[in-house]
Amino acid sequence: MTTGLQVSKEEMLKFVARRSAMRSSDKAYVDVLLPNHGREIFNILGPGVSENPSDENLKPAISGVPDFNLAYVRNKPGERGALHAHDTTEVFIPMSGRWQIIWGDEEEHTLELDEGDVIAIPPGVFRCFKNIGTTEQWMLAILAGEKHGRLVWPKKVLDQVRDIGPKVGIGFDSAGNIFRLEKAHAEIGGK
Repeated sequence: MTTGLQVSKEEMLKFVARRSAMRSSDKAYVDVLLPNHGREIFNILGPGVSENPSDENLKPAISGVPDFNLAYVRNKPGERGALHAHDTTEVFIPMSGRWQIIWGDEEEHTLELDEGDVIAIPPGVFRCFKNIGTTEQWMLAILAGEKHGRLVWPKKVLDQVRDIGPKVGIGFDSAGNIFRLEKAHAEIGGK
């Protein structure tokens, strides 16, 4: 008779994340500097994609699970992410409320998701989301694979960030990478 891998309760608890103990960051991405683009990220499995990897609050609640990235997103009413793309599929599942998914190079496509609905957005498609409810809402975000690359922002978003950058202490290096993100968030009152 075949038996499965035996794991003690103590060992299994290493793979449990209690929501009440999870840490969040409102500094994971540079677009949070733009008006109405605030959100909190709770990395649960894997580091996800972040432009602020030194933020201790972005360390995943459960470590040691390769090739899988799962995070909670908490948004206030009307808040959204900026249009962006990934090198892998990204899955969104609203846990509460109503969300609008926006995609296309010019945000020309939208659809609404209710609690429990699922959308899997293909690699390379510019996408974002918005809490269209009247209260704070939660959504689950899943990225495929360990090697999911970095965020790709359309020129329009980068130009908006460049415009606000000098006011909040951020800039771009010669390769187009953003720098001094932590200082920028400290200056605008981030966590």
